[in-house]
Amino acid sequence: MRRAQCKYPADFWINHRLGVDLTYKQDRDEIREGIGFLHVAVALRPRSSHPALSSAISTHQCATGSGSQVAR
Repeated sequence: MRRAQCKYPADFWINHRLGVDLTYKQDRDEIREGIGFLHVAVALRPRSSHPALSSAISTHQCATGSGSQVAR
């Protein structure tokens, strides 16, 4: 997926999928990286609510250490 994102950095679906996949990891660095890809997806399609919501939830959980994504 990362190769596809490098080849097509302006593709909404690639950035969205990669962002979602990374935010479900246990490693905070990967979660933060995923949030970045979700931000790109939001910039590409500002009216799409899912990447914006996913980014906001992941950012909150990463900052507070709450949620199953950062339970370790």
